[in-house]
Amino acid sequence: MTRAPPFDVAIVGGGASGTLLAIQLLRRAAPGGRFVMLDRAGDFARGIAYRTEESSHVLNVPAARMSALADEEEHFLAWLRQHEPAAGRDSYAPRRRYGDYLSELLSETEGRAGAVLERRTAEVRDLEADAAGVRLHLDSGEALFVRHAALALGNLPPIPLEASPDARTRVWQSPWSPDAAWPAPGTSVLLVGAGLTAIDVLLSLAARGHAGPWHMLSRHGLLPNAHGPRTLPPLAVELPRGRLRPLVRVLREASAAPGADWRPVIDTVRQQAHALWPSLGDEEQRRFIRHARTLWEVHRHRVAPEVGRQLQSFLQSGQLQVHAGRLRRLASAGARLEATFQPRGTAREETLLVDLAVNCTGPASHAATADVLVNALLRRGLVRPGPFQLGLATDSRGALLDARGRAGGTLWTLGSVRRGQLWESTAIPDIRMQAAELASHLVPPGAG
Repeated sequence: MTRAPPFDVAIVGGGASGTLLAIQLLRRAAPGGRFVMLDRAGDFARGIAYRTEESSHVLNVPAARMSALADEEEHFLAWLRQHEPAAGRDSYAPRRRYGDYLSELLSETEGRAGAVLERRTAEVRDLEADAAGVRLHLDSGEALFVRHAALALGNLPPIPLEASPDARTRVWQSPWSPDAAWPAPGTSVLLVGAGLTAIDVLLSLAARGHAGPWHMLSRHGLLPNAHGPRTLPPLAVELPRGRLRPLVRVLREASAAPGADWRPVIDTVRQQAHALWPSLGDEEQRRFIRHARTLWEVHRHRVAPEVGRQLQSFLQSGQLQVHAGRLRRLASAGARLEATFQPRGTAREETLLVDLAVNCTGPASHAATADVLVNALLRRGLVRPGPFQLGLATDSRGALLDARGRAGGTLWTLGSVRRGQLWESTAIPDIRMQAAELASHLVPPGAG
């Protein structure tokens, strides 16, 4: 790699994290700067999360906390009020609205910038990197040479559900791109997983008037909690660092105080997570992941109040039944699907007869997933799994570490793949900060 690259930075992935990075690069770049953003589906500024057309799919964070710009806290709220004058700080906008917002903001930033952002619908299937730059190998056969590459991969693909060959047509491995039409109103559906993905599927079924039984299976059988009617500020307290036990004690005491709401307690941890997580050290982090991860997730990843009320109505009517256990087999049973699972805390097996199973296990946390590019980079030794096999390993700036733990300086990332290092690395408030910091490394101060 000796010739000058035609692009300063390639952003691999055009969803929310890639868009936030593109906006920050364009804001900082000098005239003549050249960037390229590549997305396999061409869903620029939307990705999977914000391309949904379902009006029932709303943000899981109130509008006042969803600004794309860290230095303008109410930027999204102001935009939303232009389109929905009644929107307030605690409004939960449809996710497609947020996709509109990101798309408009990116276009406006392009219009004001002296730099150029080229958008390409293409999949990066492999790459080579050295000190001179990065060569991206696209699905078209083209090779693209750039100075830096930033992987904005979003959530890694879910681990596929295993099913017998004759049962696979009745298993949706992704709820976002089903291979068949939505099930008939009276059929029974099994959702494997009980997180936000599963709730999206329930809302889609309900919107279509689906009246059949819904079964939800997850290892712990716990559903996400709901936000309160209004957002309360985090606690004005410095949380203890270094060990889990003192931290848990403080959290329990704060939650048990007269009139206390547990939500600001969780939000306080969120606010301080980037200092708390590394202070725990490997053993305490491992203990948290083993014993407290699921409880944290159902309190941390909350749903909008209205969605919480809908979930309760589904449960109270009996249409939704939640099972705690581990899926063992999916096999054909005549015209139906037999799902065998081991209930939590037992050695026995039970079966459910359903018409359709949907993989709602959510994003894979392990780096070695079905993602073509990630697996290619692992094989080349250009990246390595992150701590506890969560995402990919990076340094404090977001530079990817190779198999020997070295940062080459031309490969970077942001978002959920940094979870092993940062833990809290999936929400817009986290990613917008990472985007600004990463852009400052890729476009040094004074360049723009």
